[in-house]
Amino acid sequence: MSDSIKISGDRQPVHISPQEEKIDVALVKETVRVSSGGDENINLTIREEHFDFSSPLVLGVPDWPFGPNPKRVEGLTRDSPVVVDQVTMTAYYRVVKWLFLITDEANDLAVTSEIKCMRHTNDVHFMEYAIMGDSSLLPYDIDAEIDGDNLNLIITSRYDGGSLTVRSSRIAIYQ
Repeated sequence: MSDSIKISGDRQPVHISPQEEKIDVALVKETVRVSSGGDENINLTIREEHFDFSSPLVLGVPDWPFGPNPKRVEGLTRDSPVVVDQVTMTAYYRVVKWLFLITDEANDLAVTSEIKCMRHTNDVHFMEYAIMGDSSLLPYDIDAEIDGDNLNLIITSRYDGGSLTVRSSRIAIYQ
């Protein structure tokens, strides 16, 4: 048995390393017959492929498709700002979008959201949206700041229940 699996198609290939757990794959093919009103019927075939990656966590190789995925920072504690990601942006009009997940796995709590950020000259503008999960139970503050040619995503925990873990992934337009 091979120690890795390569899946390729019309896009960049994905390499997956096997683990003790399995990846569930389900192929569904259905044909629907639609009457055209006369003696003729139209057959419509639908083929779906369902992949369950929930166990184990399967990630694409670095830089595929959007960069290192995910970046993980552990041990966020209350009122201590932490740089959870940094991207170099040397030009003045650059954009980055982060998807992140904050968790307290010991208490089964999680919150996720997206942040869109734009550097404009020496200013940075950002907004957080698509917030889902236990946001009222896992309070935090977000900031984005310029540090020379770098743009830092900073998260400050306001959570009293212990330390948190942040996972983040980004899409950036900055070259």
